[in-house]
Amino acid sequence: RSGMRVVIELRRDVNPKVILNNLYKHTQLEETFGVNMLALVNGQPRTLTLKDMIHYFIEHQKDVIVRRTKFELNKAEAEAHIIEGLRIALDHIDEVIETIRSSTNEANARENLSIRFGLSEIQAQAIVDMRLKRLTGLEREKLENQYQELEKIIAHLKAVLASASMVIGIIKTELEEINRKFGDARRTLITVDVSKMDIEDLIAVEDVVITVTHYGYIKRLPLSTYRSQHRGGKGVNGMATKERDFVEHLFTTTTHHYILFFTSQGKVYRLKAHEIPEASRVGKGTAVINLLNLSQHEMIT
Repeated sequence: RSGMRVVIELRRDVNPKVILNNLYKHTQLEETFGVNMLALVNGQPRTLTLKDMIHYFIEHQKDVIVRRTKFELNKAEAEAHIIEGLRIALDHIDEVIETIRSSTNEANARENLSIRFGLSEIQAQAIVDMRLKRLTGLEREKLENQYQELEKIIAHLKAVLASASMVIGIIKTELEEINRKFGDARRTLITVDVSKMDIEDLIAVEDVVITVTHYGYIKRLPLSTYRSQHRGGKGVNGMATKERDFVEHLFTTTTHHYILFFTSQGKVYRLKAHEIPEASRVGKGTAVINLLNLSQHEMIT
């Protein structure tokens, strides 16, 4: 057997939506759980809302992207700087080799290269660190391609640092990639705190029509039951009543509004509209005495 089917039979005057929502709230038909949204914000512990949590996560991701981009930019600029030095060395390869060979040591060679060819200390060190065989084997076309590629990378990284929208775009792309690799179907729903819910929170706000008959029958219908009529229309029968009974009160309201009932004994009772059972258009409704604690011979006026 796979799963279990539960059938709950209700009286005709019971709102099934309210019953179902109460089952969700008070039984294990639907499980809910809370999340401790405690996090460090600027070094201080704070309990965050879901919106705040997402905000600070995005801000953290922005910081990660910016720091990573700066690191990659510094690395690319350093590589480009060295390649610029190698291009200069390639233009004067014989003189560079002669300068290195005539120098007394590595430090002297680095200094002589810097003075003679206007190289930085880093560029000169990169040339000195290369074996002469490798230095003479440098290919200009390969160096030029590497340099042009680095220029494109540097331009892109600078554009990212200058554009907040590009940073957001990178975050979105990376999250989509994570979702593609590791995501699966959501198994839970994010909802409001049900522990603080009132029964009314489970009932939709709807426009309704309330009818009360002379003999004390009341019912609730959706306002949509009564469609607009054009000239020559046949209309809609509001309700069926017993013989000699007739509709005495008819008004519109919403499911969340109170309705006041004044009685022949000078008392007043109140009900929310959603507490009045919904009935069909032709149904007679529910006796008011079943909803209000009326005394004998007390009537709604």
